Amino acid sequence: MALLEVNDIHAFYGNIHALKGVTISVDEGEIVSLIGGNGAGKTTTLRTICGLINPREGSVIFEGEDIIMYPAHQLVNVIKLRKNVLLSNPFNHSHDEMESEVNG
Repeated sequence: MALLEVNDIHAFYGNIHALKGVTISVDEGEIVSLIGGNGAGKTTTLRTICGLINPREGSVIFEGEDIIMYPAHQLVNVIKLRKNVLLSNPFNHSHDEMESEVNG
């Protein structure tokens, strides 16, 4: 089971269909990035995952629980209670240590 699953989310700004069936799966310990041009939906995807935008369709599942029903201010507490997975450095390294690992 993935740590985070985003399944077929559709999000709108008024009548503008901004996200059309976005699906992402992130396993524990995995590092994922969203890349794309301006207007591709990167920010809207993250805002939807974080509960700032309510999707009209789809689900966001964190550790097996659909979290789409939580508003952003409650979602922080739900995630914090679950091992601080998204709110801490999973590698327990300083920024300098991480940078040196990346740059060699």
